[in-house]
Amino acid sequence: MAISFFSIMMSVIWVSIVIVCIYLLRTISFFNIKTILYMYVFCMLRMCVPVEFKFTKVVNTPKLYNWIYPTIKRNINFIPISLGRFILLVCCLVSLILLTKLILEYIHVYKTIHLISHFQDNTMVQNLKKMYPEFDSIDKILISAEFPIPMQIGLIHPIILLPPNNYDSCDLYYIIKHELVHFQNHDTWIKLGINIWKCFFWWFPLTYLLNYELDESLEIKCDCNVINSLNKSQKTEYLTALLHVYETQGDKKNNFLRNKTSTLFKGHDSLINRFKHISLSTKKNYASLPIVVFFTATYIFSYLFIFQSFSEPVCYDENDITYFSENNSYLKLNQNGKYELYINDMYSKELSPKEYDYFTSNGFICK
Repeated sequence: MAISFFSIMMSVIWVSIVIVCIYLLRTISFFNIKTILYMYVFCMLRMCVPVEFKFTKVVNTPKLYNWIYPTIKRNINFIPISLGRFILLVCCLVSLILLTKLILEYIHVYKTIHLISHFQDNTMVQNLKKMYPEFDSIDKILISAEFPIPMQIGLIHPIILLPPNNYDSCDLYYIIKHELVHFQNHDTWIKLGINIWKCFFWWFPLTYLLNYELDESLEIKCDCNVINSLNKSQKTEYLTALLHVYETQGDKKNNFLRNKTSTLFKGHDSLINRFKHISLSTKKNYASLPIVVFFTATYIFSYLFIFQSFSEPVCYDENDITYFSENNSYLKLNQNGKYELYINDMYSKELSPKEYDYFTSNGFICK
């Protein structure tokens, strides 16, 4: 098992094709949202494991890589490493910076929540738990203008964050129920994993499309879980609650908390898309199983072969080949204090210390 430039490129090609296909397929109403999540997670996994195995078959593709591979292997003038290694070092450095930034942002979020919690009591939580036993697992409900939209945060215990809007009891019930389902689905952990994954694959353009689509899919999955136990009139109430949140949301540009939490709402397009999925949630998803089987097969197949650069070996004419040995060659000290190799009394090259040691140990004389 090994990682190479070609194995990484194979991973990028496969994931790019799959992400674009999923994006197009997600517009089909019968396409199951759990199937979409399954495929997105495997895309992330494929990028994290860009390896080639002993059984991987090499497919020679001279037109695909021959123009780029020699370039990344070429040394840079101002530093003694290849262009490929330099790009790798830059990517690692940027990833380290982004990861540090992410950690500091999470620390800031939890400090903000901790500070706000000091100025609020748990009266609302206690009242809700008495009215709705299903909310018994909620740790805290915090209300502040810092939260532009209802959110859920907390990896171990659910903490509901609400803006200071006058939600009626019906809207409040569905808002909290939605956020609690996010916690039960472990969406906060998934969101954390996505943010960490983005730090390492920031250079991959489709990372941001995958992040948006996966985030959207988590919201739709949460909606489907909420409405599973609702009748037709309750579904209408739930949709009305979503609409009220959209109409009363805070600063739309404030994405700092939205990117770190499970939120009720993302935007206008998101709302329309979710309404469509909710209205079609009762339909059966006949195409899910064949797609999952086909996708799994292509995932395994992506490790069975790898595209690699190829070029025909250079054929030399016998007259163009120069043979040298200690009988027709010698070493000569130049003005810079370094030794040069001469073959048939003609200059060949300047020797490095290792090359000098090799030639002298094999009987080449110095003049």
